[in-house]
Amino acid sequence: MEAVNQDLEKLQIVELVLNGNTYGVNILKVQEILVQQPYIEVPNSNEDVKGIFNYRGNVIPIINLHKALNMEDSEIIKNTLVLNFNNVLYAFEVDDVIGTSTYEWDVVEDVNEGLKNHSQNSYTGIINDGERIIMIIDFETIIGRLDGLTEESSYSELENFDFSKIEKFTDINIAFAEDSGMMSLVIKAELLKAGFENINSFVDGKSALEYIENTDDDIDLFILDIEMPYVNGFTLTTKIRESEKFKDTPVILFSSLINDENKSRGDKVGADYQVSKPDLNRLISIVGKVLDDKNK
Repeated sequence: MEAVNQDLEKLQIVELVLNGNTYGVNILKVQEILVQQPYIEVPNSNEDVKGIFNYRGNVIPIINLHKALNMEDSEIIKNTLVLNFNNVLYAFEVDDVIGTSTYEWDVVEDVNEGLKNHSQNSYTGIINDGERIIMIIDFETIIGRLDGLTEESSYSELENFDFSKIEKFTDINIAFAEDSGMMSLVIKAELLKAGFENINSFVDGKSALEYIENTDDDIDLFILDIEMPYVNGFTLTTKIRESEKFKDTPVILFSSLINDENKSRGDKVGADYQVSKPDLNRLISIVGKVLDDKNK
């Protein structure tokens, strides 16, 4: 099992520069680093979208990362960063790319409330190793805002499950771990809309694991991100399966890193379902299906 979790036990990032400061993105999300690319402006598009360009036969949006992070625009852009979220590509313009680096999770600090509010929950953490400070950008939140994803957003047509049966689930306990601030709010909002009332949320795998190891609560379902500080979703699922109390409790992995390799890893550690972010419709419908099967 150790081999399954090995590449997520440390934080590997691509370091980039915006307005003279250093920021980071998890290397697993980076598809390619290009020199600045020409683009075509699109009328009436989101104000954070600069335009579109042809990337290896695919038309993808170029996003003004400075504006998305409430920064002043830059006149020294050198690179276009192409990121991959479950085979959906987005490009972000950055001033420069420094290179890659690896950090232990214990040098990653939480983002304070003031910065969260100023940046619209656009950071998942701060690397502070005593010499440097690097902000870890929450690209999922930025992309979610572009797609109109908010705490108030509502799911539309749900598949595979009739939620008229939801009344018998009002006493169900659900626990989920998610380090993206906006995604955590949205997941909880969608679960509440679906009729679930008892929801425990955790900002990282470590706090979720501490809860699992010490709680007397009965948990009926776990929803876990894969990429999280301290304890990743694969390791957390392994710990759940090793627990006498929760070894048979359903686990759903909900992540922007659901590719063939990681899906195989999720299967090996015992995840029951794996859902690609930000497909909340499918997540909520699978939650209903899992609990309906469990109660039969």
